[in-house]
Amino acid sequence: MIKKIFNAAMANSLLNELRKKGVEIASGLSSTDIEVIETRLGTTLPPELRVLLKCGVPVDHNGNSEAFPQWHEDPIAELRDTKEFINRAFTFDIANDNYWHPLLGEKPQSIEAAQKQALSAISKWPPLVRIYGHRFMPTEPHGPDNPVFSFVQAGDSVYYGANLQDYLLREFKISDKKIPYDKIKPVPYWSDAFGLS
Repeated sequence: MIKKIFNAAMANSLLNELRKKGVEIASGLSSTDIEVIETRLGTTLPPELRVLLKCGVPVDHNGNSEAFPQWHEDPIAELRDTKEFINRAFTFDIANDNYWHPLLGEKPQSIEAAQKQALSAISKWPPLVRIYGHRFMPTEPHGPDNPVFSFVQAGDSVYYGANLQDYLLREFKISDKKIPYDKIKPVPYWSDAFGLS
């Protein structure tokens, strides 16, 4: 069986389903808009997210505009805020929950040194892109079907979708299918660091 590649027709169908669930959709991003985001990100967006954002940008859900990235307003601030959120998640867990993972190297004795070392390590990992609330999609592996993570802290993370479409259908109660955990691709660094591999 040949799997369909997520294309503009599928993206528009998904956006229409989101509209029915109270999601306001703004016009899609231009190629220049996407280029600005990817330049600042230092890598390409996941292909499904790229297609979706070119077709339309979810901006509000029943009056809650803060949950969605505001790509039209200030994409640079969005990427900065995402990075700061991730950094706070790790530094909080290191300080309060004795979190550490071997990917971060040998743990220093002081909390401050451990936090600094952890932030240095994760700054070299492929970036995550925020999708909605505290749901994030990895930029690697490059290619289709990257999963969506839900995480508030490094030690409090779960998969929330096998790919972007699977996640959005579930998040907005368009589908009640279970997450196909057996089909989730492992993600370099993040799957291990979140204890999901």
